[in-house]
Amino acid sequence: TTIKTSSRQSVLKVHSDKSQTLDKSEVANLINDALQSMNAGRKCSAAEIDQLLSSVDANGDGKIAKVELFKIFKQVANK
Repeated sequence: TTIKTSSRQSVLKVHSDKSQTLDKSEVANLINDALQSMNAGRKCSAAEIDQLLSSVDANGDGKIAKVELFKIFKQVANK
């Protein structure tokens, strides 16, 4: 499974409010679901989620847009 495919599948699974952004809990669920689907054998900790969010949240609103989300997946996949 590719990063893009995993991120799309995971977004559809956890993103219930149909907004254009994901909040912290949605991001955590999404990342951990994608890691599981890629058989990564690990989960992201709350501290890792906070670090990832702060590193890509360009406008500082605490929410992640699709463009920002793909940056997170690339960072997680490279760990």
